[in-house]
This record gives sequence, structure tokens and C-alpha cells, in this order.
Amino acid sequence: KMLMKTRDYYYHDGPLDYWKEKGKYALTLREIDGLIYDLKTGIYFSDLSGKEDQLIPFEYNGKYNTGHPAFAKDSRMYFASDREGGYGQMDIWFSDYTNGKWTTPVNAGPMINSPGNEVFPHYRMGRLFYASDRPDIGYGGLDLYYVSLLAENSEPYNLRAPVNGPYDDFAVYFGSDFKGFYSSNNKTGVGGDDIYSIEFIP
Repeated sequence: KMLMKTRDYYYHDGPLDYWKEKGKYALTLREIDGLIYDLKTGIYFSDLSGKEDQLIPFEYNGKYNTGHPAFAKDSRMYFASDREGGYGQMDIWFSDYTNGKWTTPVNAGPMINSPGNEVFPHYRMGRLFYASDRPDIGYGGLDLYYVSLLAENSEPYNLRAPVNGPYDDFAVYFGSDFKGFYSSNNKTGVGGDDIYSIEFIP
């Protein structure tokens, strides 16, 4: 069912992830007050009641687009943002929740980020999956990649065809194993962005 029924606007409300330590969810919402071209996306924490007064904003939303939260172990939250200090347009950043407070966001670095867009991070078993339109090793549009967080300076690995293609392939999400789903506007679908199933074999 629709979560934010009171939000009367026509923009994307993006991905969410479960914050196990606090029993809450982090979700991506666009601002609803202000001039239409100045509205930014932000991360908000919620119990999924759907009530506006239960939304707690991430303290580093600020004047930038910030969204696509993804939790790793030890309450580290990865997210996408176009804040200053990045390597391109949207970059992957992270912040740690320690002593009841989020640390200042840190850019995930040039091994992950590129002059293009890095978005939709997702953590699973020591790997950070994300989508990027980097031109050097991509198929075109957004492609799905992962880097190992278990080794220093791990290079990004393109998931390749038939997962990636010349269109946008993004927002992969795995369950307790490596079976999951991702979105794509590949022309093999039925129109727009479709959902595909995926099984990743390490």
C-alpha cells in the first residue's frame, strides 16, 4: 500500500533500507516545500507509519541531493549525493552512526566514484553493489557494479551482459543470499523501468 499518502506531488520517492540497530527504515524523499526547481531529495528515518511528524531527517541532507541509503554492518550507511567534494555528479558517500550521532559524510573514493553518476548502493556480504554510468568500462547508461570491501583498493567489477546493456540497469537488491531483483529499462521489457530477477554467483 502507499506509504506517504499525504504527499501531493509527482516526483520519485526512492529506495529504502532497514536500519537494524534502531529498528527503523531510512528512505529517500523529495522536499515538498519551496520552488519546484529547488526541491532536493533527502534521507529520512521512519518507522513506516506514514506520518509526516514521524520522519526524522538525516542531519547532512542540507542543500544537496542525498538519497539511496544502504546499511552495512556496524551502522555504516552508504548513500548517493551530489554534495561538494565529489569526483563527478552523484557520488557514493558514507557516514557512521557512533555515540548517538552520524559522522561527517566521507566520499567513498575514486575507485568507486567517477566523473559520472554513482547511485543506488546496496551492501551484501562484504560487497558494495551500485549503479554507474561511467564511460570507461560500461555498456552504456547505468550499469551494475560491485567492489569488494574486504580488500584495499578493490577495483569495480561490471556485472556484464546479460545483466548490463546499453540501457539503464540499476537498483539491485539481494535477500539473505545472492538472489534478488534489479530494475532496467531494457527494451526486452514491457515498457519503462521493469523489475528483473537476478542470482549472483560469487
